[in-house]
Amino acid sequence: MRERRETRRSGGKTVVCAALVRYVEWMNNDLDRRVLLGAAGFAGLAAVAAGRAGAGPLAPPAGAVASSGKTLSDVEPRVAINATNTPGNATSVYRITQGGSYYLTGNVVFPTGKSAIEISASNVVIDLNGYVLSALGGVSGVKAVSDTVARTVIRNGTIWNGSGPGIDFAANDSVTVENVAIESTDGPAIAIGNNGRVSGCTVVGCSTTGGEIAVKVSRAGI
Repeated sequence: MRERRETRRSGGKTVVCAALVRYVEWMNNDLDRRVLLGAAGFAGLAAVAAGRAGAGPLAPPAGAVASSGKTLSDVEPRVAINATNTPGNATSVYRITQGGSYYLTGNVVFPTGKSAIEISASNVVIDLNGYVLSALGGVSGVKAVSDTVARTVIRNGTIWNGSGPGIDFAANDSVTVENVAIESTDGPAIAIGNNGRVSGCTVVGCSTTGGEIAVKVSRAGI
């Protein structure tokens, strides 16, 4: 009987020891997992902090924020048509004497004996900018002063009335007219020479002797 009891006691101790060993192993494994998870979390926080540090400060600098892009004037330098930049003379309200890109800043009224804008240089682009050139007895909205003027572009506006063509480049080559409305001129709406181009324009009530003429080509073709 004693031997059996001792055996049982001994076997119970063995079971208890084995269970204790398994518990200790489980605790060690769980501790390892916690350590690994903690290390991974710390590494993630360190990566986020490093990313923020590389991105620079979130707060904007003091003072007004300046643009880093280019303005329209930087991309295509333009000159306002006015009495300072393009002063007129006895036959014009404004006169352009140098090639370049120009734009209107308001409506223009051209009186008897004058055109609104005269051009004496080649390679000129005029943006009427949606404004109106209107005659009070005046001659033409836009006019070339000699047949040496070439490669002119006129766009985006309205020409009303006048005793001559709305756009008078009858002896001039390579003239482009785009999106211009011309009304009630005592002459063709648009008069141009060789290699011209007219697109998106509207014409109402523009006439010469013999009837209404929208576009008059004075030389070889258009």
